[in-house]
Amino acid sequence: LLNLHTVVLDNAMKADLLPFSFPVSALFVSSGDLYLYSKYLDGLNEALTNGFTPILYGDISFDIETKFRVISGDRIVKVLVNHFNVMKSKDNRLNIGKIKVVFGSNVDGLYDKDPEIESAKLIERITHTEISHLIEIAGESAGTDVTGGMKGKLIEIKKISDLGSEVQIVNIMKQDRMYNALIDQPDIRTVIKPM
Repeated sequence: LLNLHTVVLDNAMKADLLPFSFPVSALFVSSGDLYLYSKYLDGLNEALTNGFTPILYGDISFDIETKFRVISGDRIVKVLVNHFNVMKSKDNRLNIGKIKVVFGSNVDGLYDKDPEIESAKLIERITHTEISHLIEIAGESAGTDVTGGMKGKLIEIKKISDLGSEVQIVNIMKQDRMYNALIDQPDIRTVIKPM
């Protein structure tokens, strides 16, 4: 994870995004699988207000029940979306507009079945209510995935969508896919529309 984090920071520097790394263990505390909270997000607000780009990533953090827990990037994003929605309604110093979440993956998006199967079809658009069906039929991802596999990711995506944010899944192994998602250019991806 640290190697990937360093690569992201280096590329953000090259793009003049003024990256500022925030350690997850200093920001978040969990209480089991379902509850993740933070009282320490003022630093993110200040970074954004001053033109910096906060960089966070999944990592180990303190847990009230088990003393420590792996906190996935998916769970972190949900907390951040909720935080910025609250900020927008209270004091929009940051000029927060519509919040869109883009997840990078090694596949083109969500499929109607395992993308390794030849007949699998990419789901280009899906509604908030339709994702519940995918959660029911989703299996765990191949291999050991401490963050909950694809089913866990879909559950977190639905929670983000519950907060009113559009979610997109793009293949970051393909050049320009992430960039096109960020600037709303047409490309191959899955778009999950909020409720």
